[in-house]
Amino acid sequence: MAWIEWAFASLSGRNGWICPVLLAILTIVLALVAARTATGTRFLAPTLILVGGLAVTGLALTPFVLADAVRRGRLQAPAGPHAVGQQRIALPFTLARDAINVDPSSLAVQLLFPAERAGPNASPAIATPCEDALAALPIAGGKGVLPLLLYLPGHGASWNDNVATLTFLASQGYVIAALDDIARDTPSSQSSPHDEAVRLEAWQFGSAQAYDRTIALSDERVGRQARKALSALDRLSACAATHPHSSLGARVDFGRVGFLGFSFGGATAAEAAVLDSRIQAVANLDGSLFGAAYKGGLTAPYLGMISQYPFPTPEDLESGEPEARYYARLVARDLREQARLAAREGSAGVRVRGAAHESFSDAVFDPHLSRAWLFLDANRTHAIVRTHVLDFFDVHLRGRAPSLLGTSRSPVPGVQTFQDIGLDP
Repeated sequence: MAWIEWAFASLSGRNGWICPVLLAILTIVLALVAARTATGTRFLAPTLILVGGLAVTGLALTPFVLADAVRRGRLQAPAGPHAVGQQRIALPFTLARDAINVDPSSLAVQLLFPAERAGPNASPAIATPCEDALAALPIAGGKGVLPLLLYLPGHGASWNDNVATLTFLASQGYVIAALDDIARDTPSSQSSPHDEAVRLEAWQFGSAQAYDRTIALSDERVGRQARKALSALDRLSACAATHPHSSLGARVDFGRVGFLGFSFGGATAAEAAVLDSRIQAVANLDGSLFGAAYKGGLTAPYLGMISQYPFPTPEDLESGEPEARYYARLVARDLREQARLAAREGSAGVRVRGAAHESFSDAVFDPHLSRAWLFLDANRTHAIVRTHVLDFFDVHLRGRAPSLLGTSRSPVPGVQTFQDIGLDP
């Protein structure tokens, strides 16, 4: 069945709209040819060809039309009291922590912030130098402190794999500094083949050796990516300190920061909190744990949100298929530590019923996942993620009482706490 999977992905991928367009052209050509040879009541045949062909074309285009409508509409629309602005900022090379195996001139963040007025969501591809950006950053008026969140996406993804959630948080008064995964960075001239393996190599579970290598590379990768995120925080903080009267320098507390991550970005968020006490709270969207965070080093409050995947059974852990056996072992070891972290005071763990891994990012709205739209309620999952993440960071960065988290049973339909499903430390 692999070729069917490949064919569906190809036809519904980024360029899949070409096939429906070609089908529409072919339909019109066939209808015209049939019409030229038809007489009297025989015009029924070209009419049926035209109607049937265009109907099939419409069905084939539906995923792309729906996905585009979602992206342009509710997916990116602010839901809080503020308009949302964006600015891509090039960060200056200034501090010792910048030895991070990437071209030091390439580090940039996408800043999303509560804005004074609505503006275009798309920002220039070329980043603005930090000092120039801060001088004119139209952050919404007021005198209160604005909490800062770092964000990192999944393995190999760019910062915008979760624009919906980031836009929502910015509309609620958060300033967000979003970065790309290190696989998208320009490597430094001193990068070794091992450095590139850490940065780019995908997980492998075909043997014990492949499993051990996957764990070792992931442990090293998560530390490297955490240092990159903390370097970005250092640079942004230093730039703001040189412009204390700018809206960013005057209103953002760089000493109390939250870190949100999806997939491998969630692992990075946890690792960064181990390395730097400025990270006061960590929200991990369906990501595994590696490095020091997996080994018990994380002390910051932690929110783990996971999708509804089957938990490994004893049979899975001893499966005769190496791929299944070692993947099950990775999941089992991760769930044990997730449960321990979530059971601590101020932390929480929840599973979203009916959610897949992609449900925690904007990828769930892509056309290539359109076949899953019948049983994946993407909008419901996004709403659950946004409200739980907001509740968590409001508690730990704004000092508010929790409204959704902190109980053994969730008040939200379709959400199960770790205690509810028996996932105890």
